[in-house]
Amino acid sequence: MSFLHLPNEIILQISEELSLGDVCHLLQTNRRLASLLSPAIIERICRERSREWCAKALYSAAERKDKAAAALILEKTREVLNYTEDPTLLEELIKTQSETVFNTLLECWVEADIKYSPGLQTSLHLAAQHGRLATLRLLVARDDVDVNSVDCGGLPPLLSAIKFGQYEIVMVKMLLADPRVKVNLRDNKGRAPLHFATCEGLDDLVELLLGANDIDVNLQDHESKSPLLVAAIQGREAVTELLLADERVDVNSADSHGRTPLYFAALGGREEMVKLL
Repeated sequence: MSFLHLPNEIILQISEELSLGDVCHLLQTNRRLASLLSPAIIERICRERSREWCAKALYSAAERKDKAAAALILEKTREVLNYTEDPTLLEELIKTQSETVFNTLLECWVEADIKYSPGLQTSLHLAAQHGRLATLRLLVARDDVDVNSVDCGGLPPLLSAIKFGQYEIVMVKMLLADPRVKVNLRDNKGRAPLHFATCEGLDDLVELLLGANDIDVNLQDHESKSPLLVAAIQGREAVTELLLADERVDVNSADSHGRTPLYFAALGGREEMVKLL
């Protein structure tokens, strides 16, 4: 008698003697085995409490949009897959899984706006940092997500996307398009998004930020440096041109020691920038 002709009870008994990997391969062979073994393997995974296999089972159910199975796994593995208490789980979820998986889990009571200690990063911070555009779009569309939540360094998601080098112009546009996003929020050193974009010489991002509603183009950090002053110090000629083209920019903005953009351009021997200023 072939394996497939065995009674269900015998197949289930045999599956208990197999490794989890072998059972997973077995249930993929046909629909009957998938229907028979799926509940059994979920029960076994939950019983054995392997974080790896619990996560695999959860993400598989979520990818299929099987909310009943995903909710059951979350309920039975709450001590193993505790997204409220373990920030590494949430970061792994956002970095490695699809928007479909994340959305299904949100519908199964995984909180959208968890804030962890001591880093105080939310799902939106992680999506912004890791360039997860689809997940970020999903989160921004929700009313229960604080788009201006700051982490322990004072960074809101917009600043996180820029500072950690994962920014995409589409992602920043998406954040700026949300009227709730505050474009002038600063980190613990007083640096706003325009300071970071200027410092890194991100011309397209500087141009985008200059067009944002309520942007303060002369906002100073805790060292009294404006974005234009930062551009002069860093020798960002293209950015300097963009800033000077904006009539709101104060060309004579000085730091706490009275030093202006022209002073730093001259100090650095940047002749073309001196001419601009």
